[in-house]
Amino acid sequence: MKTEETMKALWQEYCLKSTLHGLRYVAEVKKSIWEKIVWLCLLLMAAVFVFYHLFACWTLFLAAPIQITIDDPRYPISKIDFPAVTVCPINKVLYSKALNLYNRLINKNVSLNSFMNTMLIFSLMRYPFYNHPLEFTQFEDIDLYFLENSNIKDTMLEVMPSIDEVFSHCFWRGNRYNCSELLRLQYTEEGFCYSFNSKTAERNSNLNNVPPFMNKNRKLVSLKNNAAGKITGFEFVLKSLDLEYLPKDKRIKGFNVMVHNPDDFPDVSKDYMVYTHYRKVFRMSIKATIVTTDESLNTLNVKQRRCILNHDTENGKLPSLHRKYNHLAKFASNSENNCYTKCRMQAIYEKCNCTPYFLRLYDKAPYCGIQHIRCLGMINVLQRNYLSSEEEGFPNWSLPMYMKCNCLQPCSFISYQTEVRITYSDILYGDNHSLYIDVMYNELYAVKYKRFLKYNAQDLLGTYM
Repeated sequence: MKTEETMKALWQEYCLKSTLHGLRYVAEVKKSIWEKIVWLCLLLMAAVFVFYHLFACWTLFLAAPIQITIDDPRYPISKIDFPAVTVCPINKVLYSKALNLYNRLINKNVSLNSFMNTMLIFSLMRYPFYNHPLEFTQFEDIDLYFLENSNIKDTMLEVMPSIDEVFSHCFWRGNRYNCSELLRLQYTEEGFCYSFNSKTAERNSNLNNVPPFMNKNRKLVSLKNNAAGKITGFEFVLKSLDLEYLPKDKRIKGFNVMVHNPDDFPDVSKDYMVYTHYRKVFRMSIKATIVTTDESLNTLNVKQRRCILNHDTENGKLPSLHRKYNHLAKFASNSENNCYTKCRMQAIYEKCNCTPYFLRLYDKAPYCGIQHIRCLGMINVLQRNYLSSEEEGFPNWSLPMYMKCNCLQPCSFISYQTEVRITYSDILYGDNHSLYIDVMYNELYAVKYKRFLKYNAQDLLGTYM
């Protein structure tokens, strides 16, 4: 009994001395019962009002817990990597090399026409046009030579154009270098190409002096630049390969050029096609944007923040495609582009039981050969589409075959926007059919954004207490 009286006295004392407005009027002995009821109702109404808005704010936080603000509109470009530049000749097979290979290795029971048709099939085999090899066999009454699957990659490496056959001059920041000192072989979904400043390009002991360089911590470091404008970045002159196309290759003559993040595989679906033309100059002006992440995002899981942090890779919290097949490129990032590349390669393997010769995921899987042409053509639409959105505007009749990739964006990244201008010059390196390309920053600064947690539980409670 004494305990109850003590608790009642303590509660009454707390109410009388509390700074919570209105509470002491409910506990005052001199107040009438009606006054106490009115004050109690007012207190309850205030509590409901506060908790209603608190719940609304918390619901909004759960729906979109992250905000992005401009951290620095004039972030120096010297602090970010210069973009990688990948150049892919449209013809992946030089006629002279293919002819030499035929004369050296092929049984004479195989006709030259059959061999060249086969070489063209593999030159046409690329994303996003896996239907082209099938169409070539359907519209042409042709014989094909069934090249052994195990020899496809080595054969294509032998007949592809070399660096010296593609490039005549290369410059970095105004100084001329041998092109072999700046470029590496690059495996892409289009085939074998050459890249400048790409961390996903091929590496071997003979290329230790070719950028990107490896630091003492065994991490690759790409070249940077602190200048903007014409002839301040990467310049190169492409030779004409017009006379080296296979006889039945009717594609437009030229090259595909991609400007991309050094950590990513080149996205061949977003390339710029350039054609050999008399004294033509392509100036590719680059604008960089960088997005960084505040430490407060570490409190959220991958599903809540809808993006990937660096430590997610170490903790194994990534979707499977962000973890699998890292041997495609040891130093590749977990970006969306790389994830979609892996997804497309996995789809080819699952549907056709093979992988293209230029990007192999499974050591035991055969390379896609002549016998896989029909299957590759059948999944061509599948390769270009991902799981459809649940938003309106996707009626069932409009939905093609699609892949289930489950790829997430990185929380921190650098993006490069490219603007291409075509001009003509009176001074040009090489012959009249050479093509000059200048890749440079358009200004000395990038725009830097930062992702923040809107507010945590402490901030939310502090606002209403």
